Amino acid sequence: MICLNKILVTGGAGFIGSHFVDLCLSNNIEVVNYDAMMIGSMPEFGPDRIHPLYKFKQVDLASSKYEIPHDIDALVHFAAQTHVDRSVSDPTSFIESNINGTYNLLRKCPEKIRFHLVSTDEVYGDTIGNNCPSKETDMILSSSPYSASKAASEQLVISWGRTYNLDYTITRGCNTIGKRQNKEKLFPKFICNAQNGIELPVYDGGSAVREYIHVTDHAQAIFDVLTKADSKNIYNVSSGFSASVNDVVNFLRKYYPNLNITDRESRAGHDMKYCISFDKIYNHLSWEPKFQNIEIFETAYNELK
Repeated sequence: MICLNKILVTGGAGFIGSHFVDLCLSNNIEVVNYDAMMIGSMPEFGPDRIHPLYKFKQVDLASSKYEIPHDIDALVHFAAQTHVDRSVSDPTSFIESNINGTYNLLRKCPEKIRFHLVSTDEVYGDTIGNNCPSKETDMILSSSPYSASKAASEQLVISWGRTYNLDYTITRGCNTIGKRQNKEKLFPKFICNAQNGIELPVYDGGSAVREYIHVTDHAQAIFDVLTKADSKNIYNVSSGFSASVNDVVNFLRKYYPNLNITDRESRAGHDMKYCISFDKIYNHLSWEPKFQNIEIFETAYNELK
């Protein structure tokens, strides 16, 4: 088990990152948070957070004009642009932010620390024709500029492990929902639209399937991998709870019976299904989600409404 006294977190003012910072501070770990304060970043969890073990610096990782503290024990890299639709319309910004940002961190990274990359299940691509959930050893087959940028970041980290003996771990998380999630994402966007009598935009008749996990479970899984996993390991993080867009709509109809949807044409590169196995993290680290099945939706709804 790795003993952590001080860590650098990138993107710690964002959705999952802010919950991870909460977890670190509750474990008396000193946190330095580098965040560019762009879409999805929250000032109250960035420059405005007050805690004796917390420091903040506004940093654009795509720029090389910053330094990394040399007294940290680990670096946890959340910072990334994540919205698939925006990656389709503006792929350049995703390449610059996600790939160049990871590269700059790696080349500045102090020796003998653990580097953890927070990645996504989207790197596996569309699994609509697969009978079994994706495993960590399965092929990477990204569909969007966003998922390709995350896959490229993974490959950079893995190459640093092979060439420079970087101590790294990687997690690939499924759709994460809960408190603090930005309203550009499907679950909070649907809630917001429903509350305001706005139609819910649905692609492909609502048949696309995603796996969901509560944000606190995702943060705990990252913490467990960071502190307990052997070096050079990749772990899927999921709950086993899958739902289509139509399932999300039907869930919200319990609270908003007059809910209406509007059909949208499929976006370019739209994947119809993601499904991953979390057997490895369960077997290696005894991690499993506290929130399961429809409880994930119910908890997130009560936090976001």
